[in-house]
Amino acid sequence: MSFLDGVKILDFSRLLPGPYGTQLLADWGADILKIEAIHGGDYTRHVPPTIDGIGYMFAAINRGKRSLAIDLKHPRARSVIERLLGEYGVVVESFRAGVMDRLGIGFGDLVKVRPDLIFVALSGYGATGPMASRAAHDINLLARSGVASLVGVPGQGPIVPGIQLADMSSGVFLACAVVAALYRRATTGEGSYVDLSMADCTLAMAASNLTEASARGRAPGYREPFLAGSVLCYNYYRTADDRHMSVGAIEPEFWRQVCEVLETPELLDEAFSAATAENPHYGTVVSRFASRTRAEWTERFARANACVEPVLDFDEMGDDPVFTSRGVISTDPRNGKRFVDSPLLNRSGAGAAWAPTLGDFTVSALESAGFSEGEIRDMMEDGVVATGGSS
Repeated sequence: MSFLDGVKILDFSRLLPGPYGTQLLADWGADILKIEAIHGGDYTRHVPPTIDGIGYMFAAINRGKRSLAIDLKHPRARSVIERLLGEYGVVVESFRAGVMDRLGIGFGDLVKVRPDLIFVALSGYGATGPMASRAAHDINLLARSGVASLVGVPGQGPIVPGIQLADMSSGVFLACAVVAALYRRATTGEGSYVDLSMADCTLAMAASNLTEASARGRAPGYREPFLAGSVLCYNYYRTADDRHMSVGAIEPEFWRQVCEVLETPELLDEAFSAATAENPHYGTVVSRFASRTRAEWTERFARANACVEPVLDFDEMGDDPVFTSRGVISTDPRNGKRFVDSPLLNRSGAGAAWAPTLGDFTVSALESAGFSEGEIRDMMEDGVVATGGSS
């Protein structure tokens, strides 16, 4: 049995953060009905490279969901959403603040139809504050939250991370918000409105950094915090074959083992020595790692327990026993493509489902909500809903 069996969610979110959050909920057993625009659907359906005609990003974070294609601006759309609330007790949306209200399907509208409704609204800067109506993407949220000021190179400036830190962390908070609201409803019978700001979620990742800045009396610069690669014991080191090893030997026992494997006993007291070109101790560690290949160092450190591991790329990571042994990576049997399942999955294979085609569940969802065959046909002819649209 999955964690969220019986939970049914109307998912109005698109792009990355909202759909990632509802993907987690789907992996945990929730029934997710993805509400999409008739023409084109979620933008990520078209982001290359594609898998069986569906953009990789959409395929990765919309697995196991079902799609209803509807024109939310159509005068009859509101009645469709209201009828669906008979089955679906949770609404998730990621429009800019106020958009759902203007469509007539905001929390204030829908709670009148379903008093115990859970409504989670995820937006760039939240529904309140001076930037409530302002658009934002991951790079902007990293910038406003201060995270970008820590992810960069001295003398060069910030770098764009290879993963969407703000988007993904916001998705996790969204999933947590839904689960917390479900618990509240289960214990009190009451619904909830949750105003979730992606900027707040991004700042939450930097909780310790803000406190560090307060303690220092100034903002730390690039690589200045010791967990940002400023010291010997917490850093990346290039190997002879131009690969890298990660060293996270903060504790004395771990650093002692690093020194033993590197054969550098003179560095036992230099764990927190500066990782700068001017420091000869840093130069010693750099040269030692550069003397052997990544495979050789991986083998040598496998015999120790020093928090030293190889830096893997995504081709290598997919075959790493660390993940294959735990079943966190699923393979779709139809196309052989790999996907990451939720870390909280019960490993029954529930996460290995393909993403929906646009409008694949339109008719079934409307029938389940009580619409007659004639009503459905009429709405299709009127352009309210659609099925079998192009992905």
